[in-house]
Amino acid sequence: MSKHGINMLSGAILLLLVLGAPVAAAEDVFVLKSGGRVFGELLNPDQSPRKTYVIKTAAGQVTLTAAQVKQRYPRPEAEIQYDKIRGDYPDTVQGHWDLAEWCREHKLTDQRETHLRRIIELDPDHKMARGLLGYQFFDGKWQTHDVLMTGRGLIRFEGNWLSAQEIRSIQQQREAKKAVLEWRKRLWQSSRWLGGPRTADAIKELQEVRDPAATSTLIDLLGKDRRYDAQRLYAAALQRIGTGYALKALAEQAVKDKDKEVRLLCLDELKKVKNPDLIAHFVGYLKSKDNKYVNRAAVALREMKDPSAMWPLIDALVTVHRYKVTSGNPGQTSVEFNSLGGGGLSTGSSTQIVDQPINNHAVLDALIYLADQTGSKVNFDFDVAAWKYWYASKHQKSLPNARRD
Repeated sequence: MSKHGINMLSGAILLLLVLGAPVAAAEDVFVLKSGGRVFGELLNPDQSPRKTYVIKTAAGQVTLTAAQVKQRYPRPEAEIQYDKIRGDYPDTVQGHWDLAEWCREHKLTDQRETHLRRIIELDPDHKMARGLLGYQFFDGKWQTHDVLMTGRGLIRFEGNWLSAQEIRSIQQQREAKKAVLEWRKRLWQSSRWLGGPRTADAIKELQEVRDPAATSTLIDLLGKDRRYDAQRLYAAALQRIGTGYALKALAEQAVKDKDKEVRLLCLDELKKVKNPDLIAHFVGYLKSKDNKYVNRAAVALREMKDPSAMWPLIDALVTVHRYKVTSGNPGQTSVEFNSLGGGGLSTGSSTQIVDQPINNHAVLDALIYLADQTGSKVNFDFDVAAWKYWYASKHQKSLPNARRD
């Protein structure tokens, strides 16, 4: 029997082999804390509390202390049968194959592997045994799957074969997730401290935050904690972090928060940052189907003081929004806003959708202000054509290649 095959047998069988005795049928298996096993009949079953195990084995009587034994359980009948029959099979390829098949039928996995390994010792090119043991014939030699994967530079990681780069990526993601959870706990605690005896500690914590892992929690707090002083701290922390994700969150809040003061405090933080992506973000809202977002975006662009926003602002001076119009009794008309943010005329029993142009006063205010910042004191009111003519004559080289009609 090969060294590997012997290792697959229990520690008790190894002990019996060392003693030179055959393995006998036994009633119980005693799993040792050292990793071995002893087969035999317990001779002192009634001892309580348990101090020793006196065991009758095929090699003779063995006494173990209770501290040596990890587990005791009845020995499976298949193992007892196996010990009875295995000596009847010859030490040949066919003999071990027959034993391996018997072990497969009786679900004795370790014993089956022992016989398959003995087969490839007797016949190194036995394809069936090699295949069942996980070998592949590659590059002129038999190799286990593990060796083959290792040769390809892969590492076994949590049951899968991955490259070192993939493993690093997984570990980094886990560390990032852990950091996010830690910041969530810390920042929500700071939020609860604000306004209480530990307000100073909370303010100090929030003023020192610069870790991008804190971003998602700060965004949640900015949207959910409606205390203005607290929101000011969260907004300042997001600006200090300064990643695209953090700044975009501030820009979103500057347009969508229901509180005007909160929108302005977000803009106060964004004005400290020179980032063209912010301008593009607000310009995108000038095309919103919701008219209030168009005007809030215009306020933001005015505060950002970037002349490059002027052409899109001209396009947004007058925007068309959709209204639901319902017709009813003669002389009665009502206006309803639809889900797109538009409004409509209403007359009772029939309903129709109409498009109506809206003059955006916040857009006009932004245009006048930005024109003044460039040295031009002009005001063409809502005359889009006049604004475009003026802009073209003054900024011919900076005109966009494509614009919305």
